[in-house]
Amino acid sequence: MNDKLQDKLNKDFPTLFTKSDFKKGIYGTRHCECDDGWHDIIRGVCETLVKLNIPELRFEQIKEKFGSIRMYVNIYSKVVEAIVDQATIESLKTCEYCGAKEGVETNSGGTYWIRSLCPTCRGKEDEKRIERMGRK
Repeated sequence: MNDKLQDKLNKDFPTLFTKSDFKKGIYGTRHCECDDGWHDIIRGVCETLVKLNIPELRFEQIKEKFGSIRMYVNIYSKVVEAIVDQATIESLKTCEYCGAKEGVETNSGGTYWIRSLCPTCRGKEDEKRIERMGRK
């Protein structure tokens, strides 16, 4: 996720995001190891979790795995787990790149990385892959 969106999440939900809690991942030391299209899902989860008023609750990790969002928190309850599970389901129907909801498919697109992408973003991804392989 881009720095601007992540900084806004940090600012709007400071209790859920403690910088020292996040380890260096493939996206650097940022807390959201996914693309911008899932920002609204993450924001929605944050808004719901804050309403639960659990002061110690915070994210341990947020990432993409097997084409869906994975959100790990430090405190689990049935309610928290249901909220996180719903976000995972929603991410499978939302383009990770642009946030589109229509035509989203979760597959590898012929690569080793499974993504949930709309047809437009899948096409762009295919073009990039072909270009990297020197076939264009």
